[in-house]
Amino acid sequence: MREDLAIVVTTCTSYQDVLDIFFDLFDKNWNDCKYSVYVLGEKNIVSISNVIVIPSDSSISWSKRILSALQSFESEYIMFFMDDYFIKSRVENDYVKSMLRFATDNDADYLRLTNKPYKFLPKFRNNLARIKVKSPYSVNLQMALWKKEFLETILKNIDGSAWKVEEFLMTSALEGVFEGKKLFFTNKDQIKIVNGVIKGKWSRKATRFLKGKKINYNNRRGKLSILITIRNNILYFFTLITPIYLRTKLKKILSKMGFKFATKI
Repeated sequence: MREDLAIVVTTCTSYQDVLDIFFDLFDKNWNDCKYSVYVLGEKNIVSISNVIVIPSDSSISWSKRILSALQSFESEYIMFFMDDYFIKSRVENDYVKSMLRFATDNDADYLRLTNKPYKFLPKFRNNLARIKVKSPYSVNLQMALWKKEFLETILKNIDGSAWKVEEFLMTSALEGVFEGKKLFFTNKDQIKIVNGVIKGKWSRKATRFLKGKKINYNNRRGKLSILITIRNNILYFFTLITPIYLRTKLKKILSKMGFKFATKI
């Protein structure tokens, strides 16, 4: 039977410990979820109660694994999670239903549910507004409702890791590839998450949150240093406020000094 919405969580074998924490928090904060939940991962992902695991070939890239797995079910929209998007507080079904209704009524291609974009069209209706398409991070892999067809179209054009997909999304947005697409966000931010892992290491916010909830986590991952955390925040802010032509020049200079960026622009 075709569903209006599917919950999709992406993972890999090396993140099994992260996935366990994800579902611990999911079950606590959304134990009455009305939608089918799918985990898209490699073949040896451990089975999870009340979750449909769709295994895929670990020899192909992250983007192609996700694209292949999406063919396994039918739904007009998906709510997209990475496995380290830890839900911090109660999720209300009525809120999710209202966001889905807005998406379907407005034929939305993408509706971001967290982390307000830097640039948007300042016309709100019921806490919702259009994202300015040609702007940094107008479309990214943060938690969102995606029209499944739109996500599939993107993944067909990129063969690489999640980081490569983020780079592709940024470049596509700034080059105007998404012009004409219906991109929205909500400023209500009712589904609150904390990003657990950044480049393989626990984020400092995540460790504070998990300790506060008395949830054990794998210390062998290590934790981002304060210096790297500050640097990442500065680079993110720099990306948002700097014009494209200047950002490109500065990134070339900083790259020679050892800085790494997800995109060249």
